Amino acid sequence: MSWLKQLRPRVSAQVWEKLQAFPGPTLRSTIPDPLPHLQVHTVLAAEVNEDQAALFQRRLLATDALLQSQAHPTAAAFRIALACRCEEILAAPGPHAARIRALADYYASLGAQLPYQNSDLPQPWDLPAQWQALQAGSRLGRIVGDSVLGPTRIHLLELDTPRFSAHLCKGRTLPEIAAQQGALAASSGGFFLYSEADIAAPSQRGDPVGMLVSEGQVHSLPLLARAALWAPKHGPPRIERTTLSGLQLRQGDWHCRVAGHNDPSTLDQDPTLFNRAWGPVSLDGWGPSFALVDHQVVSVANGAQRIPLNGAVIALPKGHPLPELGALGIQAPWHNAMAGGPSLLRDGQLQIERAPEDFAGTAPPITFSADETFDQNLLPRLGVGIRPNGSLVLACVDGRNLKHALGLTLHGLAKLLRRQGCTQAMNLDGGSSKRLWVRELGGVDLPDTEMVTAGASGRVRPVRSAMLWYGGEQ
Repeated sequence: MSWLKQLRPRVSAQVWEKLQAFPGPTLRSTIPDPLPHLQVHTVLAAEVNEDQAALFQRRLLATDALLQSQAHPTAAAFRIALACRCEEILAAPGPHAARIRALADYYASLGAQLPYQNSDLPQPWDLPAQWQALQAGSRLGRIVGDSVLGPTRIHLLELDTPRFSAHLCKGRTLPEIAAQQGALAASSGGFFLYSEADIAAPSQRGDPVGMLVSEGQVHSLPLLARAALWAPKHGPPRIERTTLSGLQLRQGDWHCRVAGHNDPSTLDQDPTLFNRAWGPVSLDGWGPSFALVDHQVVSVANGAQRIPLNGAVIALPKGHPLPELGALGIQAPWHNAMAGGPSLLRDGQLQIERAPEDFAGTAPPITFSADETFDQNLLPRLGVGIRPNGSLVLACVDGRNLKHALGLTLHGLAKLLRRQGCTQAMNLDGGSSKRLWVRELGGVDLPDTEMVTAGASGRVRPVRSAMLWYGGEQ
């Protein structure tokens, strides 16, 4: 009998369901006693850089220490599962780093919640916010308190007449970028390449994942069909799922209009895009193809080719000419745009669908595309929502801090933004990348790369992309 089945009589049906996360072949026929030492640094260092391997090792050990310190009887079952699932992940084919990172977060979330379960405390999105006026048409809300999900700490930036701009940081901090542009506030932005094992040139760690357009300059095309906050040069921001479909790509006299998106049925007539949500290789037997990374043609072929991790392959009908290597131009309505995903709210209803937004296969970030926790992880989150009257709410949720804030799930973030009156909403990059800076107040969130058990560690991840926020008078 496996270790998992031996745990069944010891736990409730609710806990048993949580133990099904990170499924795979169970290696142990008995519950280990003592538990194996959680040492994974050497394995991870072969996939990611030394600093990331050490970070994920620290988080794993901090989670184990948390569960060991808990008096709640369920904590012992979670600790056994943490150790055994860790063994199974390391024994499975790689890559391993993203799975180990998610495993540590998952059992830390479950363990830290235990003292607060079965209480009369409210849900975190039902806690009241204390509001502070910033300037005409803008406010900062602060939610602090204990909830049924543990300690909660959230900041809400509210803009009556919102404007924003998107930026690549290029080594600059949020205060530096905000000061240069005269912004009311600045936050981190969308996803970027981080712990993926197969980052290949011209991509590099830190590159944005998904669309990023800054003041009309396209830094990264919407090669993934993901939710994005975007705005024309003159007009209010909106939240929409964006793709290349229907848009014209140009290079000198060459041009093509992409029609299909991971859809083989369009290939006989129209240019069709394939990304890593489709698979590692585009379809063969049709016609020529070219590979895009950002807005650069990086390879051409007379058939199928490998799809870049952070790019796409455009398959063309037979006889269609190929572009040359180099940059492409695009005709599009975006003046500023930042992709994230998945969508959280549509017409006021919770609607979180990963696969239609290309969170599938090996599309980055893999922790979203191959979520093994069934959205049960409490994590730092960043989300943005729009109300029917056009006002905007940015929600900055602290997490991974066992004293002050455990975080929210994606569904929890959606409920928070709906509670604030939003009918359209989307997720942005969270975790240790989440930031919020407000003029005259400074950084208002709790950024940290570690699993914080007492005071902050002082380890803070650089911000890769930024969103600047402007109030009504700016």
